[in-house]
Amino acid sequence: MVDDLGRAEATLTGLRELGVQIAVDDFGTGFSALGALRHYPVDSLKIDRSFVDGLGSDAQDTAIVHAVIAFAKTLGLQVTGEGIETAEPFEQLRALGCDLGQGYYFAKPLQHGSVQPFLAAHQRVPAEQPTSLGDPGLGDHY
Repeated sequence: MVDDLGRAEATLTGLRELGVQIAVDDFGTGFSALGALRHYPVDSLKIDRSFVDGLGSDAQDTAIVHAVIAFAKTLGLQVTGEGIETAEPFEQLRALGCDLGQGYYFAKPLQHGSVQPFLAAHQRVPAEQPTSLGDPGLGDHY
């Protein structure tokens, strides 16, 4: 993607036209930084776990997480916090307006055959009831 911005943008635009949503993973690290937002049609940002890990205990990480969420909201993008392992960062991200979360707090990685029974046991909230990082365990938040 970095070597051929035009081709990457055309490919991502084509995928988006098919209904595929595009997320920038590990936002703020490596090549997934501000430049990607200018060139690519993206729908959401995923805050790297290295920043989520320091949320509430490291002033710089907390400021970065807060800024990324505000930045994403200003651009009309959805934002996901990665690496949520306990209730503390879950609650902090929710209070900051983070849309989605992923991590061991919700579920550990599952084998292929275990996914459907897990989801059946943790029914989704109906679509007409938005949750914005609602209760852990809801299918919306993986």
